[in-house]
Amino acid sequence: MQTLSIIIISILSILIFLLTIKSIKIQADKYLVAFFAAILIGVIQDVLFNRFPEYATFFRFGGVTVPLGAAFLYLYMRSLISDKNLAPVYMLLLFLPAVIIFVFSAFTPEFELINSNKPLLIGVYYMFKIGLPLLMMMIGSYQLKKYTRNLKEGFSNIDDIDFKWLRVLIDSSILLIFIAFFGFLLYQLKVISTIGILVDFTNIAVFIFILFLAYYGIKNTNTFREVIIKSNIDISGTGSSPGNDRNTNTDHPPIDGQLIEKLESAIASERPYLSEKLTISRLAEQTDIPQKQLSQIINNHYRQNFFDYINSLRTSEFNRRIAEGENRQYTLLSIAYECGFSSKSAFNRAYKKHVGVPPSEFLKSSKT
Repeated sequence: MQTLSIIIISILSILIFLLTIKSIKIQADKYLVAFFAAILIGVIQDVLFNRFPEYATFFRFGGVTVPLGAAFLYLYMRSLISDKNLAPVYMLLLFLPAVIIFVFSAFTPEFELINSNKPLLIGVYYMFKIGLPLLMMMIGSYQLKKYTRNLKEGFSNIDDIDFKWLRVLIDSSILLIFIAFFGFLLYQLKVISTIGILVDFTNIAVFIFILFLAYYGIKNTNTFREVIIKSNIDISGTGSSPGNDRNTNTDHPPIDGQLIEKLESAIASERPYLSEKLTISRLAEQTDIPQKQLSQIINNHYRQNFFDYINSLRTSEFNRRIAEGENRQYTLLSIAYECGFSSKSAFNRAYKKHVGVPPSEFLKSSKT
């Protein structure tokens, strides 16, 4: 297992080095370096603990790795989806579990605590070591999913805004925390007989986790942040969710019928949806309708978010061109691109959502 630990340390060191020498660094990169550094310190502590058991009391702070890493990972995620700084009080709460575990370890090393006959104290310890970091990661995962949904209030194409790396990082971290807790339970149930085996069990999970991250690579995660910033869209305040207003009595300012006519006239004459980079701010400029009112019209009058509204128009345009026999010399995908879709997958998803069947199936049925 010593070889496994050395491999983990080597990979983590390379990842930290690559992030440190990046020519263009953003705040998120610093948090990611801190996250990997926290894991690295924890693995080194475990190696020293196994290598020099007679000095085990000096390597007692490995338990800080989980809450400290979770805090930095949450900050990494948040810095990529928000340009607002976290309030000092929330920053304090974020690192509080790590501080408490550090204080715990200063008085009683973890290997002594979990072998003691103090179930209440062990429960409190693991609540701060595992429970709160797990809750932190779940909150981060929820916020990321919510933010991704909110993007559809301002963008007609989100293929360029790829959160896959971030979702993989958060979800795999949640799984890693679960595995660490599972290892502790196995130790308590005497399935794992020694602390050394427990450490090896955890390091195997960390090794798989690091390989998984290395497989996906450290992507240029500031790209989608630049797309959002340059769009001049406030995602957090773009409109209201159309799904929440259909069956409620929530009052909304009355929608100006003239603005609806103005929008529909611009859609019919200028067909702005043919631009795959169309955003709600650009549409507001083209129609000369304030962005907030435009969002209100789309959400409350058409009962759709901006993403679905524009892609429904693109789908209708595609069907119109096929029905009228336009562009017969082109492939169906070429026609889809001309209608504003950015990729085959985006086209298929939108078409199935708005027509109910995949485009190929619809075209077959229309020929019969």
